[in-house]
Amino acid sequence: MDTYSEDRWSQEIFPPDDIFHAIEENDYEQTKKFIIENREVLHSLNEMDLSPLEYAVVLNNEGMVQLFCDYSDAPLRDSLLFAVQCKNQRILKALMRKYPFSNCGTGNSNYFPSHLTPIVLAAAMENGAAYEELLDGGHMVRHLRAPPCTCDQCIAKERDADVISGIATELDSFRYHASLAAVLEERADPLADVFTVCKELQKAIQRNPDRAVAYEELLEKLKKFASRFPANCETSEHVLVMLKRTKGSRREHLISLPLFGLAVETNQKYFLAEPNCFYMLEKQWMGTWSDWKIAPLKTRALRVFCFSILHPFTIIGNIDFGGRIEDFHFNPCAKYISTLSSYICFLFLLNVVACRGTHDWRRLPEDHIKFASLIYVFLYACGWFLITLTELHRFGYAEFATSWWRCYELFQCIAFLAFFNAFIINLLSQYQPLHFDRNIELRHSEQKEMTLEMLFAFLLVSSAWRAFYFLQLNHFMGPLILTVSRSATTIVRYIIIFFVCILAFAIGLNFLYEHYKYNVVDSAKETVVQSDYMTSIKNALRYLYWAWYGYMHPTYKLRVVVGVAGPDENPVEHNIVQLTGNLIAGIYHLMVVISLLHLMTSMMTAQVSDYAGTSTTDYRFQCCKVWVDFFSDCRTYPPPFNLLVFIYNGMTILTGIFTGDVTPRRRISVWNRKYDLPTEDLRITERHEDIIRILVKRIRSERVFDRIPPEQRDEWSGRKNDSLWLPQQTVTPGLSKAAFLM
Repeated sequence: MDTYSEDRWSQEIFPPDDIFHAIEENDYEQTKKFIIENREVLHSLNEMDLSPLEYAVVLNNEGMVQLFCDYSDAPLRDSLLFAVQCKNQRILKALMRKYPFSNCGTGNSNYFPSHLTPIVLAAAMENGAAYEELLDGGHMVRHLRAPPCTCDQCIAKERDADVISGIATELDSFRYHASLAAVLEERADPLADVFTVCKELQKAIQRNPDRAVAYEELLEKLKKFASRFPANCETSEHVLVMLKRTKGSRREHLISLPLFGLAVETNQKYFLAEPNCFYMLEKQWMGTWSDWKIAPLKTRALRVFCFSILHPFTIIGNIDFGGRIEDFHFNPCAKYISTLSSYICFLFLLNVVACRGTHDWRRLPEDHIKFASLIYVFLYACGWFLITLTELHRFGYAEFATSWWRCYELFQCIAFLAFFNAFIINLLSQYQPLHFDRNIELRHSEQKEMTLEMLFAFLLVSSAWRAFYFLQLNHFMGPLILTVSRSATTIVRYIIIFFVCILAFAIGLNFLYEHYKYNVVDSAKETVVQSDYMTSIKNALRYLYWAWYGYMHPTYKLRVVVGVAGPDENPVEHNIVQLTGNLIAGIYHLMVVISLLHLMTSMMTAQVSDYAGTSTTDYRFQCCKVWVDFFSDCRTYPPPFNLLVFIYNGMTILTGIFTGDVTPRRRISVWNRKYDLPTEDLRITERHEDIIRILVKRIRSERVFDRIPPEQRDEWSGRKNDSLWLPQQTVTPGLSKAAFLM
């Protein structure tokens, strides 16, 4: 639009004698004249339903705003909200001086929802200067409701509520609480508050899938912001004080670092993978072995030897002396090595049961070594199952399912218990009275034997597969295992596409060939029998699947055998059917080799490339998810030795409950009955608050430095700025009418 068209459009909306035309032309005298002649013009509205004060704010005209503020009857309406949106701090200060303690009435607004207030808008727009001004001016957030609960009672209460209004209010509430301006407000523990908001955002994503994109953006922003707290720490003591904070953590059974458990629970991968935080966690993971890099080789070998090869004697000695060996309680790495050694021993004895002697599941093994190995495997499975049930009870199913190894262990423990249950039933069945029909009894016995063989074969494979759980901590294999595991969804999508394709072609080929089943042609040269590759859906699927690997060629497997006819019994050929079958099979081979094979390659390549940039962060976070399990007391002793601790502590706790010896303060844990709940004294709390205040100032200083234009940094370098927020630009481009309406 040229200048002439713009002037003409302006004149059509605002006549020359209109106050809005004078505001747009920045005619101070004419505007004042209109007000003196008729004070009602202050309440007039233009075509966009804006009052003169609102229109002056939208145009960033500070002089006009000061003029209207001199009149007491000038309506405020949405002027404060427009000032926050335009990011003009001078206009905002002028309006706040004129209208103090006003939260604005947006109930009848055409541009803002009714629940929105200036301070909420300032926080959602990350306008830190406006947020501080409004906070100092007495603006408070009182009407934003908390995210609704997912229980049946709360759902029943909100069944008759306005769904659309509730979702919008909840989204703006999260935008406020997820804003950096609100997070950096003076509070005792902003980091724990960030983790709590992240937890609520995860619930909101599941509750409102339609708004999942907006919630995920807020969640990602908060996760990246949380990593700035350890990044600004100058000493290891600062990071350690933060990690020992107990606020917000539900993992009471952690030996140390409650905030570590809360960070894992809320998937704070940027926070945990930050170098300062990860270094401190790695040091705590080593525990009393933190001097590993500088310790003599003999000392390191002795440590590994005691907790690997001699781990049964070390564990039994620790239990006998009442837990006096501190390496188990305060050295998660030692727990991990003992668990790995116990797993290797279990895997070896499981293969001894499979390979030694004959397989007869109707009676106990006569070989003493095989019998002892079977008992060890059974005890290991029971101890393993107790640990899995403990974690399921403490974390809940939602958090328990976030780690693939926990679900895998639960599934495998159930399979082991099913196998031992079937084995005991089969063992006791020989003592039951026999049926009259001996053949039926033998057939049932054979079926039980086959069921046990299948279960045991599955357990052998799944037990060996569990080695990936331990390999994922290796810095060579860990990133690769993580990438492959995250590509599982891509593989599943490809398998679905491949199955639909192979099923479609199998149905067509089976329809052509099923009528020629059992046909035979006898001639002097040869006898040809119709192949059964396409005579059923099952055979057609089998043929097409193996044909994808090139094991079967259509020329030899798709021949149509019709038979003979006539007095001379000449062979009959259906060339059109033969040609159609070869054509369909050829199209299948072309589609599989050219399209589906390249599709799988491209999907896997794209998936791997997405994780290549974040491989270090993802690997560190995966290590933290494994580490946090060994900070818990239920993994202090590996199976099957944890059964001794479970029985001993369980009997002691039950005796104490009945005799009244258990104090209310003491946490009752069957795995570590001597460990109390983590507490914080006043000195530690004050130290934590001091560190948080220092970190907040540093983070605000970073925000100021990032927002200062490069050409002004040298000019402001020698000046003292009392405000931690960057002053707004004096001259900012105003919003045009078209841009404002968009």
